[in-house]
Amino acid sequence: MQKKDLNPFRNYLILRIKKGVTNGKKLFHELQNQGFNGSYITLYRYLKEDLSDFWTKSSCKKTFPYKTQVKLNRAKYKTARIIDKTEPGKQAQVDWAHFGEVTINHKAEKLYCFVYILSFSRAIYIEFTTTQKLSVFETCHINAFKALGIPEEIVYDNTKTVIISNKKLPDGTRKINFNLGFLDFANFYGFEINPSPPYWPRNKGKVEAVIKYIRNNFMQGTKHQRNLTSLNELNHKATDWVNQIANARIHSNTHKRPLELWLTEKQFLHFPNGLPDYQVNPFLTRFSTKDQWIQYKQNFYSVPKEFSWKKLLLRETCQQGVKLVNIYFKNQLIAQHNLYTEKGQHIENPAHFKPKKTHPPRTNTTPEKAWKHYPQLKTRSLSYYDKLIS
Repeated sequence: MQKKDLNPFRNYLILRIKKGVTNGKKLFHELQNQGFNGSYITLYRYLKEDLSDFWTKSSCKKTFPYKTQVKLNRAKYKTARIIDKTEPGKQAQVDWAHFGEVTINHKAEKLYCFVYILSFSRAIYIEFTTTQKLSVFETCHINAFKALGIPEEIVYDNTKTVIISNKKLPDGTRKINFNLGFLDFANFYGFEINPSPPYWPRNKGKVEAVIKYIRNNFMQGTKHQRNLTSLNELNHKATDWVNQIANARIHSNTHKRPLELWLTEKQFLHFPNGLPDYQVNPFLTRFSTKDQWIQYKQNFYSVPKEFSWKKLLLRETCQQGVKLVNIYFKNQLIAQHNLYTEKGQHIENPAHFKPKKTHPPRTNTTPEKAWKHYPQLKTRSLSYYDKLIS
């Protein structure tokens, strides 16, 4: 296929480039979805030669030094580059990435991305949130474990949700204080915590490379609505991108698709099948009122009519940073509300309250008074009654 076959896509490419999408691989996948059957090299030449006025970002085009310098640099590079090969099921790496801000429920929130990668297969799982709290961090782990599996150890940097302190002692050893909450989580799922040395990102270079890949591929040109209610739509797009592109591409180091290697690695991983989810937040016991309300943190949340005046369980959860109040009756979810921070509020779900019956206007069906049917007496003078007496 020749470059002229890309002319029908010219306007689309210019529009995407103006929106900030300069990654050739991402543009190539987008054109494939629109019916382009050519190769990536054809697209690259078209961008470089025919669309050079638009595709001029310096980061898109690698500039090399002179040939003599290239030979010297390549020689140094070959001696210095060491590819860390990990056994299947041995290790995973986890880190956070920051992607600016997003507006949720008319409130500006920071946007973070949880990144989980298996070191052998390079299979990844990502999830966007608005907070890095321990409860959200653990929930993202649970979702990643269900999707890809649990290795023997997971490498982390020195985030406070995992490691409180990591100090080097005079004898060269390190004294590490773990976050007891996350340590209990790791013991529950049976993996070891492998902390990275401070200021040494190469120790978790695989996850650092994935973050760069997400930033330059998936997030390029991705715009959000001005006001969102949740991050579900963004996470759905991220899941599709992971399944169709990230885990299906030919990896530059392994020269194989991560999904194919993961099928080989899968037998060395263990999954939380049949294991109940780790309780990130505890269940609390509450009694509902006869008016269908349940109290939590100085606010009142509605429940269905059939669950009034009953012993219920309440649990605060967080989905992608959006705090929710889940109400259960005998392990059955009966109500879900957004958590309110203002005090003294009544948070009502209209479906919990049946509308009042509207009665038709009353008609006067009362029978007429009996005295109205009595015979009327005539009015006579007193002289008439005197004659009767005499």
